[in-house]
Amino acid sequence: MGKAIAFDLVHSSSHFSVTLADIDNERARQASNALDPQRVHPHGIDVRNFWEVVRLMSEHTVVISAVTFHLNYLLTKAAIEAGCHFCDLGHDDGIVEQQLAETPLAVHANVTAVVNCGLAPGLADILAMHAFR
Repeated sequence: MGKAIAFDLVHSSSHFSVTLADIDNERARQASNALDPQRVHPHGIDVRNFWEVVRLMSEHTVVISAVTFHLNYLLTKAAIEAGCHFCDLGHDDGIVEQQLAETPLAVHANVTAVVNCGLAPGLADILAMHAFR
């Protein structure tokens, strides 16, 4: 999913520079080279390392997470700490509730966190309604 998101970003505007982070730096490098090595920059990182993630996020305006949903709460907290806007693909209602409980901290940090934006139910609902109409 991360490679697809990076593809969309670099093809939607020539103004975006994208960091493609992965626990496997070589996989990130290969994806970067396949997309646009001038604008997609690979970075190896273990997202369970909270302070390393905060440091990397603080260098960016927006982070879009495509990691497993188990890590979304941790990444939401890291984004707030870093002052970086955040979006994830979601999946689990319990984790989404935890993320939403961080709203006061996000507001105080002037951070927008758009959580649970995955393919389904999001896009699936839109397409179903379109088909219904």
